[in-house]
Amino acid sequence: MNHGSQDPASGMRHLAQISTAFDEHEVVRRLSEMVTCTADDAYKPESIDDLDIDFEQFGDFRTMAIAQVRAQRARERKDMTLELERRRVQQVIADNRHRKITPELLSKHFLVTTEKAKQMQLVTTQVGLRRGVGPMDRRLRVMGPSPNVPRVQGHWYGDVLFSDVTSITQNNCMMFFSNVKGYKKAYGMPTKSAQNVAEAYDQFRHDVGVPLRLTTDLAPEFVGRNSPFLRAVKADRVKYTQSEKGRSNQNWAAELGIGQVRRKWRRYRTERRIPKRLWDFGMTYAAEVDNFLPSGPNGITVFADVHGYMPDISPYCNFGLHDAVYCLLQHLPC
Repeated sequence: MNHGSQDPASGMRHLAQISTAFDEHEVVRRLSEMVTCTADDAYKPESIDDLDIDFEQFGDFRTMAIAQVRAQRARERKDMTLELERRRVQQVIADNRHRKITPELLSKHFLVTTEKAKQMQLVTTQVGLRRGVGPMDRRLRVMGPSPNVPRVQGHWYGDVLFSDVTSITQNNCMMFFSNVKGYKKAYGMPTKSAQNVAEAYDQFRHDVGVPLRLTTDLAPEFVGRNSPFLRAVKADRVKYTQSEKGRSNQNWAAELGIGQVRRKWRRYRTERRIPKRLWDFGMTYAAEVDNFLPSGPNGITVFADVHGYMPDISPYCNFGLHDAVYCLLQHLPC
C-alpha cells in the first residue's frame, strides 16, 4: 500500500496527509482532530459518509479507525446539542420580570385584531395593579343580603353548558352567567346537581356580586322545591324569573355567551393544539379575556362597566393559554 499517495480525482485524504508514519495511535489522534461537528450536524444521525477520508487505506486497522471517528463525532454532537439547548433557554431569559405588552402580543394572546388590541390598551391598565374590594374589619352577622357582598346592576342570565369529554379536574359541565352587555363568568362542575349549581352561584356572588335581576330556565336544579340555589337567590332578594319551556330566546344572553365561548375555545384548541380534556380551563379563560375587550359606542370594557374600574391585564400577558414554560434547573426550589 502506498501510504504517501493521493488520488486527485476522488479528492480523498490519504494516510500521508494524516501521519507521516503509519502509527496506530498517531493515526487515530489525527483522525479525531479532523472530525468536527457543527450546529447543523447536531441532530443528524451518526454517519461518516460526508467525510472525505479513504478508510480503505487502513487495511486491517480500517474497522478500528471508523469506530474511533464515529465515537469522536458522537461526543462532539452531544456537546453541540447541550450547547444549543443552553442557548435556547438563554433566549427566554429577560432582564424584566414581565413581558413588554404590545398590540401584537395582545392580538396573539386574545385572538383579536391589532386595531382592537390597540383600543384594549387604552381602556385597561398594564402595571400589575391589585385592588381590595372587601372590608378589612370583622363585622357582626346581619339578616338579609350580606353588606360585604356588592350588588351589580342590570339583568343577568344563567345556564348550564355540557361537554362530551370529562376534564382533567373531573368536570363534565359548567355554570355560565352573562348580562345583556356581554360580561361572562363560567364555573366548572362535575355534575349538574342542585348543590353544585348553588356553589357556582355563591362563587359568582363573591367574585362579581349579587345580581339585581336573574333569569334561568325551569331546570329542577334551579326551581326545585328544596333547591339550595333558589334559597340562596331568595335570601339575596334577587328579582328572579324563569324562561318558559321551549322559549330559549327568553334566556338569550346566556345562550349567546355560551356560543361565543365555545367558538373561541375551539379556535384556541385548533391553533395551539390544546388537549380536549382541558376544556374547562379553556372556556373559563375565553370567558375572562372577552371581558377585557372594548365594546359598545363608548369603547370601554364590560369589566369596567360592571366593576366600576379599569381592568389590569398584566397577569394575562406574560403567558397565553397553554404556553410552554422553560426554567433553568438552578432556579428551581430545592
